[in-house]
Amino acid sequence: YDIAIGGPASLYVRYLLAPSERALLVPTNPKATRQIDAKGTTTHLLDAGLDLALTGKKTWHRLIPSVTGGAGVVTDFAAADTGSYKFGTKFSFSYGLGLRYLPRKGPMIRVDLTNFMWQYDYPDRYFVKAADTTSVLTDTRNRSAWRGSRTLTVGVTLPLFR
Repeated sequence: YDIAIGGPASLYVRYLLAPSERALLVPTNPKATRQIDAKGTTTHLLDAGLDLALTGKKTWHRLIPSVTGGAGVVTDFAAADTGSYKFGTKFSFSYGLGLRYLPRKGPMIRVDLTNFMWQYDYPDRYFVKAADTTSVLTDTRNRSAWRGSRTLTVGVTLPLFR
């Protein structure tokens, strides 16, 4: 959802679901037997932010390019797995580009390219060397690393007060 707040700016709120698959690991096992399964999981993301139309209140050949930025939370609602890894609920921020096509009549088409960022926290077990002298992660600087997830969304919206 978005609502114009004045000039080229509008506030938005969005909720996204991202189905994915995660490898289940036993970090203390040797590398050959470390992955024991793969588990399907759904990541939920809720954020709010500001969308700034680069053409102001006007269109350019019925197109409205924009830049966005926001903040929110991301979670997978799952308990810790066999390797003690738990995604949990994390703060996230996002930034991106958007393009809207506004026909004379009917619904508007919107395409957004957004990068969502959040911080992973890995348990100590992921840095401990197994019997074959390997570990899941080796660089302790990555213990709490920020990672991004780029998304491309395409949508059709119905402007209510045009």
